[in-house]
Amino acid sequence: MNSPLNGEIMAATADELLAICQAARKAGGDFPAIWQDILKRHPFVGGMPVQVSLGDKPALSIQFMDGRHLFFGEGGFSLG
Repeated sequence: MNSPLNGEIMAATADELLAICQAARKAGGDFPAIWQDILKRHPFVGGMPVQVSLGDKPALSIQFMDGRHLFFGEGGFSLG
């Protein structure tokens, strides 16, 4: 997956980023590609992915600037 960051993606909020990431995953993107192409340089992203546990399942958590988190786990992307 090699998509440039355009103005639409750069202006996205947490809910919009969730939808963009879900669409990228549905199109065949894996987490490393989605992180690199969409999330890593986005100004709304507040840090690097951190490994966490959601219940008894491993997941990655990415903090947004508004305090919310984007989680990536077995079921895909979700907000928390």
